Amino acid sequence: MRFLLVLFFALSFQVAFANVFDLSLWTADAKLQKKEYSVAVNEYLKIQAKDPSNERLNYNLGIGLYRLGAFDNAAFNFEQSAKQASSPILKEKALYNLGNALFKQEDYENAIKAYEAALQIDPDDEDTKFNLELARKKLEKKNQNQSDEQNKDKQDQNKDQESKDKQDQNKDQQNKNEHKDKQEQKQDQQNGQNNKPKQSETKERKGNLSEQEVQMLLQQAQEGKPQGGMLGLKSKQNSEPKAKAKPW
Repeated sequence: MRFLLVLFFALSFQVAFANVFDLSLWTADAKLQKKEYSVAVNEYLKIQAKDPSNERLNYNLGIGLYRLGAFDNAAFNFEQSAKQASSPILKEKALYNLGNALFKQEDYENAIKAYEAALQIDPDDEDTKFNLELARKKLEKKNQNQSDEQNKDKQDQNKDQESKDKQDQNKDQQNKNEHKDKQEQKQDQQNGQNNKPKQSETKERKGNLSEQEVQMLLQQAQEGKPQGGMLGLKSKQNSEPKAKAKPW
């Protein structure tokens, strides 16, 4: 609440008044005092096109833009006013309001720099000290949140990588198992072929005689003249022992 009050009083009652002979600026300043911010900003922009280096104009234009919520443009005009200001008082107020405009954009780091620059001109300004401390706390919290988000993102990435690695390992193991199965099937097929009887061993043998010899034997049997001896066979003729004569 105090911070809002600080901004309100700083921006509402720190208008740099125009020279009484500068009628256009005086009219624009009057609109700003009446909180007719859009009308005042339009008037200031017309004057700025003709006199862009007017330090007081840039300051009041920054106030009007700030009130309209155009914090980025307001910060630009407060910065220009601080650079152009010949009065330490105007420069300090421009830097202070520059810090407020940056604070509204959550640019706490640069807001801190603006407040610190304002305190170099007026070290006893309590409002500036308050806003500076608040900006430091906001920056610390912002950095902590970013750190937490980065850690969370890193953890999520690690989990995703672990899951991917596990899937790759499972896939590699599956490929190895399939390869092993194929090797075993191939080995079984080779073993089956080696254990299969050869074609020459499955044929029945006809004996020790050739076909020609068998045909000759058949022919001799029909003619009643076996020729076993001719074929290398032993004849049974006279193979039986003779009977001896009785002695009486």
